[in-house]
Amino acid sequence: MDETDLWIKEQERFIYADNNYQREPLEYLNIYFCFVDTDDSIVKVDTEKYLFSDTDASSTRIIGESAILKMIEQKRQSKYMFKEMSLFHVGLDSTDMHNYAKCKENEYNFVENYPVIRDIYVPPSIFIFQPVNYLLILMKERNPVLKSALKTGGGSKKRVQFVDDNHRKTRRKHG
Repeated sequence: MDETDLWIKEQERFIYADNNYQREPLEYLNIYFCFVDTDDSIVKVDTEKYLFSDTDASSTRIIGESAILKMIEQKRQSKYMFKEMSLFHVGLDSTDMHNYAKCKENEYNFVENYPVIRDIYVPPSIFIFQPVNYLLILMKERNPVLKSALKTGGGSKKRVQFVDDNHRKTRRKHG
């Protein structure tokens, strides 16, 4: 299924939204690559839509570590390195939606942080929340390499030589 078919199917489901409030496996997940400089200012944000395989029969979708590494390598620029990932996922049941709407304090946590690259498990979600679920991959600018103030070339060097004389002793030659 391509993105156009996916969009048409999604729009048809929104028309009949009052008939369907069951959690379902996601068909896609938006992935945002956020590039941040050394001052923690956002420089650029790239977006990619990750389509899950139709052959995956399980309800929990998985984005494999190798797929994430491949995407990072394609998007990565030499001066940026991986910092962390965050999955924003609204996993409310239809019965929880009314409680959430009435809730004054945020009792629900929709964000999971991952400091290392690993498999991401995306549980089912009610289809009206599926477009807002996303994976954020933070790419931080490397600190510039500081040059040493010490001289590395030239200069005086002490040399030690070992001489083998007849007494079979190793002696230090001063000079």
